[in-house]
Amino acid sequence: RDRQRLAFSSDQRRLRPQHSPAPKRKSKKQQVKKMSGKPEYAVLGIPVVKDPNDGFATSLKRGHKCCGGCCDMRRAVIIVNIISVALSAFGLLFISLGYSILNASSDFSSAMTDAMDDDEAKQAFADVEKAAGASLGFLIFFTVAKLVCYSCGIYGAMSYNIWLVGISLVAYGLDFIYALTNGSILALLLPGFFAYPHVFFIKEVKEGIMSEENYELEKHSCCCV
Repeated sequence: RDRQRLAFSSDQRRLRPQHSPAPKRKSKKQQVKKMSGKPEYAVLGIPVVKDPNDGFATSLKRGHKCCGGCCDMRRAVIIVNIISVALSAFGLLFISLGYSILNASSDFSSAMTDAMDDDEAKQAFADVEKAAGASLGFLIFFTVAKLVCYSCGIYGAMSYNIWLVGISLVAYGLDFIYALTNGSILALLLPGFFAYPHVFFIKEVKEGIMSEENYELEKHSCCCV
């Protein structure tokens, strides 16, 4: 009888319907489709980014807009540095032209001083030529150094590198200090305005607002994107 009871109970276990586990509901993170080479996009096509502060996804732009809505800070840094590179290149061209004129005038002044009998006049001409040559040499060096700094700003903004962007920010800061010491109010405006997007770009990269992953969300332009 004991064997019959054991066999009957085992048969009952086999005949019981096996309950299939309830399907797991997909979480919100799993419902987000991830596209290769682009940030994550929700089902409705709204771009989302991860907020480093709270860990939740958001679809709102949080970056600052240059001049209230002209463009995003990354684009602004690239634009102002391209303008600065162009202005510095033109300045270097004019400095080179002035250097060639100085060499021509140096030959003329050498002929003039050779015809003079006054030693003091000869020394005065030599001092003027020496000072002018030193000034032009400094201007050429300073302009080339600024060209390198502005180029670093362009590449830094394109690669989201705050250190390279900081190099161009230092160049604008030196221009601002130079204009301040010379007492030129109008000369303060250009380096101050060009330094402004660099400060916000560095701030946004540090806060995680501006990055390569979420630039599709943060990019903005009043005329083209």
